[in-house]
Amino acid sequence: MLKEVFRYRGQRIRYYNRYLWVIYFSLLLVPFLVGFGLFVWKVLYPRFIGVSDWQAYLLPGICSAVYLVCVSSFILFFMRLSKLKEGYFATVYWRQLLARMLIENRFVYTKKRTIEHKTSEKIKLPKIYFYQKKHELIVSFPLDGGRFHERFLKMGSLLSQVFLRDLVREEREKARINYVFLSNSGRLSIDQCIAKNGKIQLMKTLDWEYDLSPNLLIAGAIGGGKTYLLYSLIKACLGVGTVDICDGKAADLAALESVPVFEGHVFYKTNEEMLACLRNALKEMNQRYAHMKTMKEPQYEPGKNYAYYGLPPHFVFFDEWAAFYGALDMETRNKVDKLIQPLVLKGRQAGMYVILAMQRPDAEYFPSGVRDNLTFRISVGRLSPIGYLMTFGDDFKNKPFYNKDQPGRGYAFPGFGVPVELFAPFVYESYNFIEEFKKFKQMIVYDFTAGKLREDQFENQEKSSLKKEEFTLI
Repeated sequence: MLKEVFRYRGQRIRYYNRYLWVIYFSLLLVPFLVGFGLFVWKVLYPRFIGVSDWQAYLLPGICSAVYLVCVSSFILFFMRLSKLKEGYFATVYWRQLLARMLIENRFVYTKKRTIEHKTSEKIKLPKIYFYQKKHELIVSFPLDGGRFHERFLKMGSLLSQVFLRDLVREEREKARINYVFLSNSGRLSIDQCIAKNGKIQLMKTLDWEYDLSPNLLIAGAIGGGKTYLLYSLIKACLGVGTVDICDGKAADLAALESVPVFEGHVFYKTNEEMLACLRNALKEMNQRYAHMKTMKEPQYEPGKNYAYYGLPPHFVFFDEWAAFYGALDMETRNKVDKLIQPLVLKGRQAGMYVILAMQRPDAEYFPSGVRDNLTFRISVGRLSPIGYLMTFGDDFKNKPFYNKDQPGRGYAFPGFGVPVELFAPFVYESYNFIEEFKKFKQMIVYDFTAGKLREDQFENQEKSSLKKEEFTLI
């Protein structure tokens, strides 16, 4: 109750905020000016009393000018650095930007006052608040039935363009609407991108909960960071389950064939080889369902998923799916349809997950029902408007998407809400995925004929997330 009464909404946007950057610069400059003034008064002034030669003032004058330029440059550098780091002066900048936007769009109340035959105009802004949290920017507008009521209800798209941030959600409360935007401070490093408790952390504010949003669609333009994102996901999945990899162009992911842990799990040489991967995955899915229903400890319970029965997840990565599917003849395509459809539609409860990556997710490259059931969706790099429409669907055709020229930047749709801005895990320049994959000694594979985990070959895996007595490594 008290929390609602004394709720902090942030800093109110006021009319003078249109000059807020200059005001803060001046306030930071004042101590240096005062110190310089004291130095001139106490040190220089007594020495130059009675000196009439103008040349005597030349060197002190130059030194004073250099001092002021250096101090001003340092202050501006400090303010700009804070702004770039999403620090306090980022808040100052956003407040100034909001104030100017409101004034330019005439979101103001004016009141004229006449004193002694002189008329003055007082300008006030509505009670609008700005709050910068660790990973979010929140702008709160009043809904009081006033003349700006209808316009405040439609501010989300405009603010998204002003901030160049993605609108995450709209929050309604009594007589107010809050627009929440994702800040830039939520990026993870590659070491932090791990799978744990049924989810993979992609950003500080975004997880792929594969148990809740099964299957993944990745659309990535050339040079957009799709390959590094796939490597990051493979590394995370490798720590908790089985990973099979198909490469429709025999390109980047095919290079993993030389890594010992992927022996027998990389397919790219022929279409028949990749069909065999899908066929084996479908066979295992059926085995899992049969195994779960015949288990005695724990006994089968309707509604429970693979994790309840101690099974590890099984991920099937398929890069360049469109290139693979588009090159198939009709007979082979029908075979693929019969394999991929049940995997995508029925695999969730058995822990079978499909990750399809391509440049353009056109409907012609998917059999019926498959694209709609790739619940979690990601775009990276520069996509065309039709590319975003294909990736995220008609429900978000009016949402503004912004292309940013930085690898790994894009959008993610977690299966609910709206697509949010994505910044893929940061990969260090010296980071070598092949060497990191070589640190994994064995693939986690469920053996239906054995029921014991060989501890000596499982040192580098995520032991805590699995039921050891149910696995063997082969």
